Amino acid sequence: MWGKFAELGWLALPFAEDDGGIGCGAIETMLLMQALGRGLVNSAYLMAAIVGGEILRRADQSAHRKPRIAAVIDGSCALAIAHAEPASRYDLARVATTAQRTSPGWTLNGEKCIVLNGEHADQLIVAARTSGAVNEARGITLFLVPGTAIGIVRRGYPLLDGGRGADIAFVEVTVAADAIIGEIDQGLPILEAAVDTGIAALGAEALGIMDALIELTIAHCQTRVQFGQPIGKFQVLQHRMVDMFMETEQTRSLVYLANIRLAEMGAGTSAAKEAISAMKAHIGKAGRFVAQEAIQLHGGMGMTDDLIVGHYFKRLTAIDAMFGNVDLHLKRFAALRAANEM
Repeated sequence: MWGKFAELGWLALPFAEDDGGIGCGAIETMLLMQALGRGLVNSAYLMAAIVGGEILRRADQSAHRKPRIAAVIDGSCALAIAHAEPASRYDLARVATTAQRTSPGWTLNGEKCIVLNGEHADQLIVAARTSGAVNEARGITLFLVPGTAIGIVRRGYPLLDGGRGADIAFVEVTVAADAIIGEIDQGLPILEAAVDTGIAALGAEALGIMDALIELTIAHCQTRVQFGQPIGKFQVLQHRMVDMFMETEQTRSLVYLANIRLAEMGAGTSAAKEAISAMKAHIGKAGRFVAQEAIQLHGGMGMTDDLIVGHYFKRLTAIDAMFGNVDLHLKRFAALRAANEM
């Protein structure tokens, strides 16, 4: 379906008109991601077009910028972001993969894990350390590496939500000097901004899923008959559906706020980061609650893979773990709020 995504203009959505895109932003991306969530569309769109596209849009000022972006827009190049490492957890600054200067350009060595859609990606955006200690903010550089480069070893595996991930080893992988995206040693702020953009879009996907779960649950309770009447007439079940609705509406407000701040103030600003972390922390809790209630109210059927509510639950579980869980974003929110109040 990737070619269809390109044909519909979805891959061009985040890019400016000067780059051959449609010139939309966070709000339009939010609307699309809500629809993808509702439809449980399992694709590389988030990492390839939104996060990867944001990195190219922000950082690539080389002569290759336009052809690289054009390849993303027309669907001929699927990107994957190789940043996480076995010891890094959610710390984007903890990068042990190294890049050393050589006569043809740079040589990369290291290992990346849980690279979403990394198994078949055409190009890998790799965070590698060009200077400094393992956990220093400065010294990280972003490289665009062909997926077929000699020395790359990819091991793909299925994920909980039905997607695919990969562990990728880089063994003496040589790239040209123009493979660098942005400035040497200055890749972390670009990566952080792109990840925040991805989190805002991910929140919209979660909202679409929660909307779908409520609709499915209400429809089931209106048609499932027990004791001679639809179970939706039982007051205790009505209360549980109201609780699902309230959690979803709170999520909607936070998703809208995060994406509005992202659109108006830009990724990387304190106000945008605060709203994004508040949204992500809430979704981790609210998403689990809504999905669990949906399964409970569907009864025994809700526990089977034959019913879609279980698959929605798995996707919400994966969303909670992506780019930082509830605990991490609560801590980041508290730190940002304390810094703003000083």
